[in-house]
Amino acid sequence: MTKSFANQIDAIFDKYDRQLERIAKTATREVFEEAQKPRSRGGRMPVESGKLRESLTVKGRAGRFTGATSYRAVAAMMQPGDVVVGGWSTGYERLAEYRAGFREAAATSWPQIVARSIARAKATVR
Repeated sequence: MTKSFANQIDAIFDKYDRQLERIAKTATREVFEEAQKPRSRGGRMPVESGKLRESLTVKGRAGRFTGATSYRAVAAMMQPGDVVVGGWSTGYERLAEYRAGFREAAATSWPQIVARSIARAKATVR
């Protein structure tokens, strides 16, 4: 039995909706990973004690989470169009940002991160 035209269109929209969700989640996760990447691994975040990384707080659809990998929970629950906000709170995060530019560098790379996520999603579409 063949699918109706409406069912075929619905299946196409479902496929692309899942891809859009994947792009949003992946890009969000990667921008935080870039900001949190220590200098020792090619990033810009200065890491001595790990306190700066652990102070990351991220808020989104899933709620508010704190910790070095808190962005993962928020990204996992997000939907396209959601707003995700993150920041660091150590008392010296402004000085660290001024000296190293870890947050600004990650934010500036957002368009490239999204473009990479789109390219990976396109590669999986059949």
